[in-house]
Amino acid sequence: MSKIYKAEVKDIPKIQNLAKITWPITFKDILSPPQLEYMVNKMYSTKELWHQIEGGKIFFWIVEIEKAFSGFMSYELHSPNQSHIKIHKI
Repeated sequence: MSKIYKAEVKDIPKIQNLAKITWPITFKDILSPPQLEYMVNKMYSTKELWHQIEGGKIFFWIVEIEKAFSGFMSYELHSPNQSHIKIHKI
């Protein structure tokens, strides 16, 4: 059974763990290992994710399949100078 729900601060470790797994696989051909580490640490720090989740402009959603954390996405409703949704992470 699949479940999709809005992420909360308690879900930050799930998001961080999946980013640490997927980023090296996804970006290995275009980013060096030090660049990958820098970007993941910057974009997925607890402070940054907390600010985004609690800030009210960027929304994260979690996907669970068979009770296992399987993915996440985030979007922004009111991106500056844009009249549509901006997907940040998927």
